[in-house]
Amino acid sequence: MDGKLNEHLHEIDEECYRRIDILMDKLREELDIIAELKETDQMQWVRNMNYVRGVTEEIVLHELIYA
Repeated sequence: MDGKLNEHLHEIDEECYRRIDILMDKLREELDIIAELKETDQMQWVRNMNYVRGVTEEIVLHELIYA
């Protein structure tokens, strides 16, 4: 081993978080999850955000980790 494993894993970790942020923004936009919902129905907003987070994490895992 020439010490590149940690560097490689760190790059993948950063790319995963970048992808999650991008996909979460897109999915929130598609599902019309807006800030006003957080003010009017916080529990629904939390459910929607948990759904979005779960979906985006699964997508990223399949694209970058399991592939």
